[in-house]
Amino acid sequence: MPSRTFTQLFGAALVALAALQTPALAQKKPLADLDAFMERNLAAWKVPGAAVVIVSQGQVIWLKGYGQRHLGQGLPVTPQTVFPIASCTKAFTTTALGILADEGKLDWDAPARTYAPDLQLADDYVTAHLTPRDMACHRSGLPRHDLVWYAASLTRAELFARLRYLPPSKPFRTVYQYNNHMFMALGVLVERISGQPWETFVRQRITEPLGMTNTVFSYPEMLQKANYALSYAEVNGHPVEQSLGSNVDVMGPTGGIKSTAEDLGHWLLLQLQRGKHQGKTIVSEAQWQNTHTPHVVVPGELKYEEYSYGHYGLGWRIDDYRDHLRVLHNGAIEGYRAQITLFPRQNFGVAILTNTSAAEYYFVNTVSNYVADQLLGIPPVDWSARLQQERAEANQKAAKAKAAPDTVRVTGTQPGHSLTSYAGTYAHPAYGKIKVQVFENRLQANYRSFQMDLNHYHFEVFEAVNNSRFDKYKFQFITNAQGKVDKLTVPLEPALGAGIEFSRQ
Repeated sequence: MPSRTFTQLFGAALVALAALQTPALAQKKPLADLDAFMERNLAAWKVPGAAVVIVSQGQVIWLKGYGQRHLGQGLPVTPQTVFPIASCTKAFTTTALGILADEGKLDWDAPARTYAPDLQLADDYVTAHLTPRDMACHRSGLPRHDLVWYAASLTRAELFARLRYLPPSKPFRTVYQYNNHMFMALGVLVERISGQPWETFVRQRITEPLGMTNTVFSYPEMLQKANYALSYAEVNGHPVEQSLGSNVDVMGPTGGIKSTAEDLGHWLLLQLQRGKHQGKTIVSEAQWQNTHTPHVVVPGELKYEEYSYGHYGLGWRIDDYRDHLRVLHNGAIEGYRAQITLFPRQNFGVAILTNTSAAEYYFVNTVSNYVADQLLGIPPVDWSARLQQERAEANQKAAKAKAAPDTVRVTGTQPGHSLTSYAGTYAHPAYGKIKVQVFENRLQANYRSFQMDLNHYHFEVFEAVNNSRFDKYKFQFITNAQGKVDKLTVPLEPALGAGIEFSRQ
């Protein structure tokens, strides 16, 4: 009897001790605090609205909207609210190519000119050897060159034709350089091979079979929906509605899809079920694996010990998060920000859609990492606090750089010509036209919908002001042997230090 009493007491003590040592998180159901977490972080990051879908073990386990999709009317975000997903579109394009590869119509390693003989890049060797695989993993040698398409009134065919005028910044197949033009061109390959526009092929072969009934491919389609999110930027601490003039619809294969949290749940399930949906194969497991396989190293600093170095597959980024394989992609356009994250080995994934640029990538990573910690069953990291500190440090660094004395400018110089001598229209075969005029005794430049004043900086260099997009850009005028101004260089592509050269018409 005494020994039994001792055993019972000892056992009870062990149970009590274990309870004291067990973290409070282990006593809760995963995601039990997600609602409170979302509301707290929407306020902390000043995000008007967001939608979240989480799938695990073949099922949607969370689907909810938070905040507002229309601040002026107080309309809430729901799981059916349409948001642009921007560059998360890229994986749809590579899945479409995988379908064509399954049908024997595309070889990832054949020259792209096999399917589009009119494809021409600036370098003839690259033109002859560039493959769909090169294009889909960003190793073409081209930097972004995004101002060729952004806010330009150009068709996809016109942008495809202008590829030949884009100078590379790195040798072919040497390094990763993110490039939207290559995905636009992959969409042209889909069209040439299938005989259907990229939008039609993706709709018929991917989104419709998945039941993604509210997913569309253009802003006009989105604006016809009763339930779509407006986009907001933070200006002087207040949310201001953004315009939608990027021309991203023409660049559709790189970032044109607009979708909902509800629809993206089907996309997550397809990815986690290795190309199958409800027992039907959309794309083969071999092609699914191909897109999820690292192809090129993504350079970058390891800021946190929870992250590994990154790689890029075909339309997906691949890395480790807290020693767990992670496949993801981020997207941003005109203030909308999206992120899709998969943990294939644990069979769960999360998609986050937002309608503000104020929080940049910080908010979507805060949410994605919180969900991952919860479903991996590991002690959570306070990513919100970490990333708030990271943003504060980045803002302080930027403010310090802005306030630093200009050691480059040579004071006391004058322009070599009268202001009217610089006025005129300057053109580049890919970037289009810049019009320079004299207005109220100063130079003014107009580039598409962007207008800016040009203040004399030194010698033949003028500095752009009064335009946030081009603030402090240096416009350098070049004089020919006859003493006339005939060229203008502007650093529209940061990877090309010499700037883009425009010729006077």
